[in-house]
Amino acid sequence: RGFVSKLSDYLLLISCGYGVRPHYTLILSIILILSFGFAYCLGKGIKRTECPKDKSNSGEESFISIIDSIYFSMMVFVSPSTEFVTIGRYKYVAMIERILGWALLTIFIIILIRVAIR
Repeated sequence: RGFVSKLSDYLLLISCGYGVRPHYTLILSIILILSFGFAYCLGKGIKRTECPKDKSNSGEESFISIIDSIYFSMMVFVSPSTEFVTIGRYKYVAMIERILGWALLTIFIIILIRVAIR
């Protein structure tokens, strides 16, 4: 019981400042987006979807920059992205990121409402 209580206390502090600091949620969201973006880039976990008009790189893998990876991470965090697709096991990483994104968005909205009502 002690470990679970301390873990939940720690998660509440980090995620939302015990329900009174919405900027904690924003900071955690930015950290997660950047972390997942670096993971996608370093692990080469995403690729561009093929555009029918652009057949020039049809046979070769296109390079995905860190900016593209962070963009993809941000899109996964808040909405579906169609410009890039995940490769292999990174579809599970994207699924975890999407769940975390929606959870943090929900927490952020609840905290904003709670702070505004006070």
